[in-house]
Amino acid sequence: RKSGRGRKIIESPPSLFAAKHGIETVKLDCKSFKDIIETLKNHEFDYFLIFSFGCYIPTYILNIPKIMSVNIHPSLLPELRGAAPINRAIINGINETGITFFKMISKMDAGPIIMQKSLNIEKNIISCDLKDKLISLAAEMFISFKWDDEISLYEQNDDELSYADKISKEDLIINCNDEAQRINNTINGLSEFGIKAKLDKWNVKLRQSKILETETNSDLCNIIIEDRKMIMNCRRGSLEIIRIQETGKNIVTGREFVNGHQLKNGDKICVEYSD
Repeated sequence: RKSGRGRKIIESPPSLFAAKHGIETVKLDCKSFKDIIETLKNHEFDYFLIFSFGCYIPTYILNIPKIMSVNIHPSLLPELRGAAPINRAIINGINETGITFFKMISKMDAGPIIMQKSLNIEKNIISCDLKDKLISLAAEMFISFKWDDEISLYEQNDDELSYADKISKEDLIINCNDEAQRINNTINGLSEFGIKAKLDKWNVKLRQSKILETETNSDLCNIIIEDRKMIMNCRRGSLEIIRIQETGKNIVTGREFVNGHQLKNGDKICVEYSD
């Protein structure tokens, strides 16, 4: 996909691995499935394995393998169907998520389940770290599963259905009226993007935070400097800004930001670019 400021085509990790080991690859965008169908039909496949693909795959592609097309989804389906299950799990304050392998059908994330395994969501974990843990869990599950045996499938229970909506631009702007726990979950759940805000005269992205037990005697979203730590007051609590990024600069710790900027008690975090 195109990535970075230059919007250059970046090879994916599987593509780089395949090139290194002489494995044939077929590359496509979301509109070019018909261009590769003959190439795929010229091979014999037991399975297709799909992970983090990001495109709707038509049924005539899913039906090519002799056994089935399998998707690896980073949630305990039918919970958190959709585009952003890792982010939404943290944002929503869920204590447990996991990995689901399921047979793909035409309806998104709705096919019968092959296997599942749960994973506890640690307090104050950020989305990047949770993603790494889930990828490792998925790899372990894939390697240990006996794919040559007959597979028993079971249907998803739609009574437990929930959705993980795609991340929008509005999700990435701080809401100072939220309670401390919600703001903390949002910052950590969207750590790879950063929550946009204005801190005094600096446009910043909040990349990681830590919930604190106590409230400060200050107005909402005011900053208190304690032992070079950056503490933000919120409704029903406060939080420490662990990592922060000034626009156009590298990500730094809250302590480093305090040391490098003339912050003072009472400086305010507010909606990006507003006074």
